[in-house]
Amino acid sequence: MRQLSKRLSVWAVLMITICSTVFADEFDDEYEFIVDGIKYQTLSTSTVEVIFNDFKYTGDVVIPESVDYGGKTFSVTSIGEYAFNGCSLTSVTIPNSVTSIDYEAFFGCGYLTSVTIGNSVTSIGGYAFSYCRGLTSITIPNSVTSIVSSAFENCLLDSVTLLCPNVGSWFSGMNSLRKVVLGDGVTSIDKKAFSNCSSLTSVTIPNSVTKIGDGAFYGCSSLTSVTIPNSVTSIGSSAFGGCNGITSITIPNSVTSIGGYAFYGCSGLTSIDIPNSVTEIGAYAFQYCSGLTSVTIPNSVTSIGGYAFSGCPLESMTLLCPYVGSWFSGMNSLRKVVLGDGVTSIGQEAFSNCSNLTSVIIGNSVTSIGSDAFPYYANLKLLGEIPPKLSKPGYPYRYYRKIEVPKGSSWRYATAENWCETDTIFVMDGNRVLYPIPIAHEDISVIKVNGNADGTEAEENAEVEITVANNEYLPYSLIFCNNHEVTNSLVKDGKYVLRVSSNHKENLVSSYCYPYTDIALANSGTLIDQIGIDNLDTLECLKVSGDINGTDILTIRKMKNLKLLDLSDAHIVNGGMSYFENYTTSKNTIGEHFYDGLNKLLRIKLPNDIHEIKKEAFYGCSGLLTLTIPKSVKTMYFNWYYPLSSLISLQIEDLYSWCNINSTKYRPSNYIQECNIHLYLNDKEIVDLKIPDGITSIGYLAFCGCNWIKSVTIPSSVTRIESYAFWYCNNITTVTSLNPLPPEIIKPSSSSNYKTFDSTVFENATLYVPKGCKTIYWLHPCWENFKNIVEIDDDLVGDANSDGIVNAADIVEMVNYIIGKPSSTFNKNSADMNGDGVVNAVDVTLLIKAIK
Repeated sequence: MRQLSKRLSVWAVLMITICSTVFADEFDDEYEFIVDGIKYQTLSTSTVEVIFNDFKYTGDVVIPESVDYGGKTFSVTSIGEYAFNGCSLTSVTIPNSVTSIDYEAFFGCGYLTSVTIGNSVTSIGGYAFSYCRGLTSITIPNSVTSIVSSAFENCLLDSVTLLCPNVGSWFSGMNSLRKVVLGDGVTSIDKKAFSNCSSLTSVTIPNSVTKIGDGAFYGCSSLTSVTIPNSVTSIGSSAFGGCNGITSITIPNSVTSIGGYAFYGCSGLTSIDIPNSVTEIGAYAFQYCSGLTSVTIPNSVTSIGGYAFSGCPLESMTLLCPYVGSWFSGMNSLRKVVLGDGVTSIGQEAFSNCSNLTSVIIGNSVTSIGSDAFPYYANLKLLGEIPPKLSKPGYPYRYYRKIEVPKGSSWRYATAENWCETDTIFVMDGNRVLYPIPIAHEDISVIKVNGNADGTEAEENAEVEITVANNEYLPYSLIFCNNHEVTNSLVKDGKYVLRVSSNHKENLVSSYCYPYTDIALANSGTLIDQIGIDNLDTLECLKVSGDINGTDILTIRKMKNLKLLDLSDAHIVNGGMSYFENYTTSKNTIGEHFYDGLNKLLRIKLPNDIHEIKKEAFYGCSGLLTLTIPKSVKTMYFNWYYPLSSLISLQIEDLYSWCNINSTKYRPSNYIQECNIHLYLNDKEIVDLKIPDGITSIGYLAFCGCNWIKSVTIPSSVTRIESYAFWYCNNITTVTSLNPLPPEIIKPSSSSNYKTFDSTVFENATLYVPKGCKTIYWLHPCWENFKNIVEIDDDLVGDANSDGIVNAADIVEMVNYIIGKPSSTFNKNSADMNGDGVVNAVDVTLLIKAIK
C-alpha cells in the first residue's frame, strides 16, 4: 500500500527484505515478506495469503491480485487470520484471485465503510468482519459457498446484496438490516437465512429461487409485503412465521407445498391466494393470522395439516379440492363455506363444532358427505340434482334441520337415505326460494313427489302430488302464500293432491298450508277446555279466534309439536294466569317470552289488532321460517338473532305503517349478514322498494338484512334516515332520493363510520338525485360515499319505468305508486279511463279524480 509504504523508512524496508531473503533461503517452501506495506506468507511456490502485520494498517486498502518478490510472481489467494484485525480501515478491495477470507480477518475495523469482494471468494470465516460498525452495505458475489454465521456479527449492515446460489443463515438476527436484494444467481434461501431480522422491510426474490427454507424470514416483524416468484416450488416450515407486519403476500402457481408454521402469527395478513399448484399445506401454516377472514383452497390441495388455520378469524371459506378433511373442525368464527366444483368428498366431522356456521353451499360434483360433516343447524344449499351419499350421523339428533335443493330434484332428496330425515327441503330457483317441502317423519314414509312439487314453477290449476306409504294422512305439505286456497285431498291409493290457485306462480312464499284445527273462543281462558290436556302434544296446526288471555297463551306454549299458529282473528286481553314465570298478558300486546320454547313452530300469524311486540317474544322459536306483522303494530322490540336466524320471510300488510313503527330491532352485526330476509307486502315480494310519500323518517334497521331489495326510491318528504336502515342490503343497484336537501343520515354511536348503506352499495350502486343537487349530495356526510351520483333529468321526471318515454305505462306506474297498490291494480287498459283507445290528458284528469 503506497500510503503506508511512504511511512516506512528505506532502512526498515531494506532490513525486512534482507530478513525475508534469509528466511526464504532457510525455508524454501514457506516464508513471509512485505510488499508495499502488506505482509504475505507463501502457501505454495506460486500462491500467498495476506497475514497479520504488527504495523496497523489505516485508510484505504487495495489488495493486489499478485505480487512480485524474489524474482517470483505470487497469486494472492487468501486473506489470513487476523490479517487486518483492529486496523482503522475506511475501505478494502479484495481481488478476484482471493478464494477465502479467514477468521477475524477484518475484525474490529471500526471505520470500515466499504468492502468489495472479488468473484473468486468461496468462503468467509468466523468473525471475519465482526465489529466493523461502519460497514452499512455489502455485496456477496456468486462464488461464495460458505459464510460462518458470525462473520458479520455486530456489524450495522443496512442493506445486503447476495449473488451466490445458496443463501445461508449468515445474517440471521441482524436487527440493523433493512433491505435484502437477492441476485439472479440465487437458487435457494436456506434455513433461517434472515430469521429475526426485525428491521427488514424490503426483500427482492428473483425468478431463479426455487426454495425458501425453514424459518428463512421468521420473526421479520417489519416486513410488510413479499412477492414470491413463480420459480419457487416450496415454502419451508416457519418461513414467514411471526412476520406480523405482512399485509399481503403473493404465492405463485409454481409452489407445490407450504410448510408447517409457514405464515404462523402473520397477524397483519388479511388475504391469501393459494394457487392451483399447491398440494400440501402443513400443520399450523396460517395459525394465528388474526387478520385473515377468508380463504380459498384450490383443487390441487390433497392434505392440510392440523391447526393450519387455527386462531384465524375466518368467516368465509371456499374449497375446490377433491377431498375435504376435518381441517376446520371447531372453527367458531366460520359462518359460510362454499364447496365448489371439483370437491367430490367431504370427510367425517369436516366442519363439526363450527358453532357459528350457518351457510354451506355444496357444489354439484360432491358425491359423498361423511357423518356429522356440518353442524345439524347449518343451512345446506345443494347445487346437485342427484343427492350425494350421506352417512348416518353419530347421534340421532344430528340430521340436518333444513336443506335447499334445485328445481326438479326435491323428490330425490325427499326419498334418499338419510336426506329424508331432514326437517324441511326448500326448493330453489337460483337464490330464490320457490317453496319449502316439510318432510313428515312420525309414522309417515314419503315415497315419491310428482308434478310441481319436484321443483318446477307452479302454474294455475296444476296438480301437485305426493305419494305416502300405507295411505297414511299427510298433515302438511307444500308451502304457499297467505290467503290463497289450495284444494287438498287424500285419495285411496295414498296420493296427496294439491291444486294450485291463480296467484301462486308469482307469490310463492315460505309459509305452510292447512289443515288447521280451528277453535273459536266465546270466553278468554277456555282454550285448554276446548283442546283437552291429553291432546296438547298432538296438535300441529292451530287457528284461534276470539279473546285470549294469559291462560290461553300458556296453553299454546305447552303445545311442543305446534308447527303452524294463526292468531290473526284473536284479540289479546288482560287477565288469566301468568303465561311465563311472572309475565301476564296486556291488551293488544305480544309480551316477553310469548312463544318461548316453541322450537318446532314454523309460521306465526299475529293478531290483526296488536299495537306492541315486546322483546324476546319469540325467544326459543329456533325453527321459525315466516312471520306476519299486522299494520296495527306501533312499537316493536324485535330480536333478529338466534333463535330467529332461521327466519326467511317477513309478511307486512302496509308499507307506510311499517316505516312508522317505533322499532328497536336488535341484530348484532355477526348475524345480520346471514339474515337474507325476503320482505313481502301483501304476498308480493318487495324487490323495488318505494318508500311512501309522507314518510319523514326511515327507522333504525328498518330494512336491514332484506338482501333481495334491488332498488330504493326515497320521497322528498324523508328528511332523516336512521343508522343500519339498509345495512346488508347488498344487492341494491339504484338509490333515488327526491329531496333537494339530502336527508340527514345518522351515524351509529358505536362506530366511526356511517352504516346506513353497506359499502358494496356505495361502490356499485348509482345514486339518483334531483337536477342541480349533485354537488350538495356529494358534499353531504354519508351521501358523499356514493361513487356514482347522477342528476335526474327534468324532462324524464314522469318517466316512471326509465324507458326514456313518458307514456301510459308511466302513468300506470305513478298511479300505483301514489295509491300504494301493486302494479296489477291499474294496467294500461284501465289507464284509458274514457275508453277511447288513447291515453291522454282527459284520462289523466279522470285518474286523478279516481285517486282522490
